[in-house]
Amino acid sequence: MDKLIKLLAPFGVMGIVFIVALTSAMAAGLVVVVAFAAGMAALGPGGMIGGVIALGVVGIVAKLAIDYVYDRFAIAIVKEYLKTKSKDEMWSEISKKKFVFNHIKLKIKGYIDRA
Repeated sequence: MDKLIKLLAPFGVMGIVFIVALTSAMAAGLVVVVAFAAGMAALGPGGMIGGVIALGVVGIVAKLAIDYVYDRFAIAIVKEYLKTKSKDEMWSEISKKKFVFNHIKLKIKGYIDRA
């Protein structure tokens, strides 16, 4: 489940960018197929192909941001919590959370042990 969410999140960003481009083209009165081409052309230089490339770059950047930032963000939150809670309290709280990825739990456990 964790890997699935990480794989789908960048497509969500690309999807949002694509929907905005497509909607703006359709608002101009274009038919869906033409709106698709116009939306892709509006996204990047070089026409429709440039738009497709730009959409791919947005997806790659979003995936890198998710992989790089999420772990550090979770550790920063734990660091602040450790100012007011004990290590045991903190770990028991984290281990009960169902929506925290297992690899993040292990990184947090390592950080708590070192702190």
